Amino acid sequence: MKTKENLEAGMYFSFKKTFRSYTNDVYNIETSKDGYMTLHRHHCHSKTGEYIPVDLVTVRRIGENSLDYYKYDMFGKKTRGRIHYNSIDSFFYAKKAKDGKEYTHIEKCPIPGIDAIAV
Repeated sequence: MKTKENLEAGMYFSFKKTFRSYTNDVYNIETSKDGYMTLHRHHCHSKTGEYIPVDLVTVRRIGENSLDYYKYDMFGKKTRGRIHYNSIDSFFYAKKAKDGKEYTHIEKCPIPGIDAIAV
């Protein structure tokens, strides 16, 4: 699967760790029945491993190499942003075990340039 297809499928993804990123945030895109797409940011709770919703923005366009989004601040000013696909580290699904807890299973990613995919 291509990166664009994984994003449209609603898979969770994380970014490559840099010296600026110190959080365990994961992201996913949800499409509403109206056709609007939103990019959700979740924080992975350190003790329970549960994904806690933190923020969301409106997706403007999913391209072949990047994703464009925008959001409004508290004063109504529109801010645009772009995510380049080469900064994405891995894709994964969050599955529920029989006891109701979510878990991930990491496998080698079939996408060139991405190291791991979790299923």
